[in-house]
Amino acid sequence: MKPQLPSPPLPPGSMFNPNMHSGDIDHNLHSPLSPGGYAYPCGPNFDIYALSPQGNPVATWSAGSTQSFTIDSGSCQASLSIDQGKTFKVLRSYEGGCPLSSSYQFNISGGVPAAKRWLGNREMYMNCAVVDITSGSGGKSGRAAKPEIFKEDIGNGCRTIDMFDVRFPHPGDDVVKGEEGMFAAPVGSCGTTKQRFRG
Repeated sequence: MKPQLPSPPLPPGSMFNPNMHSGDIDHNLHSPLSPGGYAYPCGPNFDIYALSPQGNPVATWSAGSTQSFTIDSGSCQASLSIDQGKTFKVLRSYEGGCPLSSSYQFNISGGVPAAKRWLGNREMYMNCAVVDITSGSGGKSGRAAKPEIFKEDIGNGCRTIDMFDVRFPHPGDDVVKGEEGMFAAPVGSCGTTKQRFRG
């Protein structure tokens, strides 16, 4: 289990989230989602926190602004939900290179909560944070159609290959490619949806 870091946006359950009480800390925030899928999305306790004061917004972002998150593993995606976590749409995909930098930027098109998710070795990780999105300048990301995030290794019949970075089947229009390395396509029933929306 990785230590919790005070890197914004802070998810509900984080010991650094100002909305949390000391007895409500989730010490499994940096653990992979269950292979059975029950913890998708956002981890097993997100629904509980989201419906309580601990789920109050931790940041206010303007639509069209550039934000960032920190992460240190594999291929990853920044995404957002505008339907309370039923679906997550890709803001930016980072293919094979997440270990090379600690901070990743993405453009906000609107919606709540925001999320960051990343791939380890045959594991899916996902943290979500509740943020307020205010009207702003819009920007290219707000006009572009966005695919749903890639879901794997959570009991849905789709898995990634150990020790390889994955190329996302539908990464969206905003893709950052890391250094060329060992990549592999996912295997199994990876019927990644092509359903899109305009943010």
